[in-house]
This record gives sequence, C-alpha cells and structure tokens, in this order.
Amino acid sequence: MPFAALDLIRVQGKYLKLTGGPAGGTVSFDSSIVVVDSVNNEIIFPIPLVVPLDGNGEFSIDIPATNDPDLLPSGWVYVVRENINNSPIIREFNMEVPFATPVDPITNIRTLNMADVVPAQSVEIVSSYVLTTDSRMTNSRTPLDGSVTDAKIGSVSASSISALAQGKLTAGTVASQFGSLGTAHIRTVHTYGGIGDGVADDTAACQAALDAGYLRIPPGDVCRVTSTITALLDGTVVDGGGKILNNHATNLNPTLALGDGLDFRANMKVRNIHFAGNYQGSTHIRLFYANKWSISGCRMENSGGHGVTVDRGSFIGRLFDNDIEFNGGDGVSLGGAVNAISMWGNRIKSNAFGISLFGGGATDAQFGVLSNWGININGNDIEGNGKEGIVATGESRGVFIGGNYFEHNTFNAPSGAHIKLVTGSLGIEGVEVIGNLFNGAGVNTYPVWFAAGTKMDYRANSSQSHVTSNDPLVSGGAVVTIA
Repeated sequence: MPFAALDLIRVQGKYLKLTGGPAGGTVSFDSSIVVVDSVNNEIIFPIPLVVPLDGNGEFSIDIPATNDPDLLPSGWVYVVRENINNSPIIREFNMEVPFATPVDPITNIRTLNMADVVPAQSVEIVSSYVLTTDSRMTNSRTPLDGSVTDAKIGSVSASSISALAQGKLTAGTVASQFGSLGTAHIRTVHTYGGIGDGVADDTAACQAALDAGYLRIPPGDVCRVTSTITALLDGTVVDGGGKILNNHATNLNPTLALGDGLDFRANMKVRNIHFAGNYQGSTHIRLFYANKWSISGCRMENSGGHGVTVDRGSFIGRLFDNDIEFNGGDGVSLGGAVNAISMWGNRIKSNAFGISLFGGGATDAQFGVLSNWGININGNDIEGNGKEGIVATGESRGVFIGGNYFEHNTFNAPSGAHIKLVTGSLGIEGVEVIGNLFNGAGVNTYPVWFAAGTKMDYRANSSQSHVTSNDPLVSGGAVVTIA
C-alpha cells in the first residue's frame, strides 16, 4: 500500500454553481518539490494528482502533510489548481497541509476542508452603491455606509423580477430599472485600450496590462502584437481564453517574454491562451531567468521558431495540457542552465523537432556549464515532428522520459529515431526511458538512438513498426541498461 509509513491527511471540498447545483471539473494537487520518505527511503516526485468532482460537486483525497516529520525537506507546499467546468477562472495557489490537522470526530481521520483554506477571489469595486430592497425607500439607492442619496431609481417591475429568476436579466433591463450600479470589475486588455479584433495593434495595451501584473484576453478576442510583450513582475498572470497573434516585422523576437535575463522573476503563469503567428517570431513564449513558472491549457502554433523556449536561469517550471503544433523550430526548446522542469499532458506535433535539450558544454559567467538537470517528460503525445521527437545535444543529467506516446517522428529524416541522445563536450548521464509506446509507422528506423552517454536505462517500453529494429540503437560508447 502506498505511503504505508506516512500518516495521510484527508483533503475534501465541495464546489457549487451560483444556482446551488453541483459544479463539475477537477482539482489537482502537485508537490512543489521532490521530497524523500526518510523511513522507507522512497522518492516522491512532483507529478500532479488530479481528482474529479463527483455528482455532488465533491471530492476527497488522502495526501501526505507538507510538514510530515518523516518527509525531507519539511515545510514545502502543494500547488493546487481548480479547473471548474464552464468557469472563465482557473485558480492556482499554494497550500499547506499541516501534520497537526484536527481529527474529524465522525470518520476519525484528520481532515482538511478546502473552504477553510482556499483564497477568496479578489475584486475591484468601482462604485460604492448597492441596491436597497426596503419598501420605504422606493426611488432611492443606498451607499454602503447606510446614508441615502438623491432618489434616482424607479421601482423594480414584476417582469424584471421574473427575468432575474429565469437567468435572463440583460444589461439593458438593469440599466432601465436600476441605472448605473456598483459592480465587481475584472480587468481585461480592454481596460488598457485594447481592441481585440485581430486587426488593430494591441501591443501597447497588452504591455500595459503586463506592467500591471495581469493580462486577461477574453474568449473570442484576438490581440495582434507587432513587437515582443514582456512580463517583469513577480506573480504575473496571462489568461482569459483569447488569442495573441504575432505579427512581428522580423522573426528575431518572441511573442511573449517572461523575464528579461537581468533579474530573476518568480511565480509567473500563462494559461488558456492561443498563440498564433504567420511564422514570425523566434518563439511564442520565452522564459529567461524565470522561476516557479507554469504554462497550461495553451495552444502555440505557426511560430517562425519554437513554441516555448526555456532559457538559462529558468528553474522549477511546469508545462502541461498544451497543444504545441506546426512551429518552424522546436515544440519546446530547453536552452541550458535549466533545472527542475516537468512536462506532462502536452500534444507536441508537426514541429521541426519535438523537444530539444541544448547546452553543448558551453559555459556562462553566472551559471558555469549550461547543463539541463532534473527534466521530467511524462505522459505526452509526441508525433509527426520533422526530426526527432526528443533530441539532447548538450549536457543533460537526471532526465526521465516515461509514459509518452511517440509516432511517425523524423519524417523529414527517415534514418532517425524518436529519441536521440548525442553528447556535447561533457556528456549525458542518468537518463531513464521507461514505459513509453513507440510507433515507427514504417518510417522511423529505431525507437531510440543512444549515441553517447552513461548510466542510462531503457525499460518496459513498447515498440512497433520500425524499419530496421524495434530495439534501441546503442553506439558511440553509450552505456545503457536495457530491460
């Protein structure tokens, strides 16, 4: 039984719609770091636990406490992501699960309720007035301090009450019945002058929103940008469900830059945005000195270069549930001095390369050797890329490639393999290729080509329809354990 030596905490919650009915969706929990069970000498890797809401909008999961005395280190947090069906808001926040959580007297299990710990959604109040329902104050509106202003609002009609009950109350009805009332205001790109029609240049509006720490592009909006937009504030969020169209004059610059390589930036998130281009720009998203970042639920296509570039000094990153397709360079490019990066649930298709790990043994004044360490590539669909699905040409250590599906990669270079490991000047070490499915589709020569490196494992993989062999090719002095 997993975690037999640990005392688990039950985390539960209930999510409802405004109508009171149960909401659907999922809640995921991801440990922010790798932790070690010091009793059983087991390593617990940060792979998300995704829990669906049941028919009552409820969930329950038993997980380790973040300060469990048997876990090292202590005092870490879970990254929690609420993905509620049909909601425009996807919340993501850090949460502690205390070892000293009280015991539920009914179940006799230490239980933590999400309603007691999750953050409330903040709003910006643009007016201090609320509607009064006191029949003695007909034709009035009441400030929050309880004083009464001049009478300006007529009584509410029965038809409006009926419309409200049926969920059909329109903005026009509100204006005719109530006038201008205070509302909760969510900032979008329109707040900063954006048009969002795909024709107007929205570069300045997008940049102004990023300068304020939140760029929201609503569904259906297309923000055309003609130069790189850059996020430099810790905690910046880009979301909303809309599209950013790269219309750069040259293909030398990214669409969106998270960090500028001058100072470290932390906790930036990009989610549910469609990045498109006319094969302009060097990459859609470039991370440079960005830490504790995440990119999720996005579509990145038709860049002149890469879909995502993770450049030096970018650590503890998560790339999940994205479609990265039809880019002129790599789907994902890891540029050296990149550590603790996890990729899962992505569809990486029809790019020049799928995922590239560079570095090549080059050095940098701050980071020394530009190595890639602690890379987890797990549960992705990697297919139809022009060359390798995954290629490592620089020093890479501690790389786990597991549970992925590979098909018909290297169609522009039929002699290649789905995965190719080619050393730079310092080598590749500690690579595990475990539990993947390789489909050569009558095109790929081998599933994997270990061209160099040491301490590499190839275990429990399934391989079919390769031209030369369904077994990996080992050459160049590579040391590989095959099972």
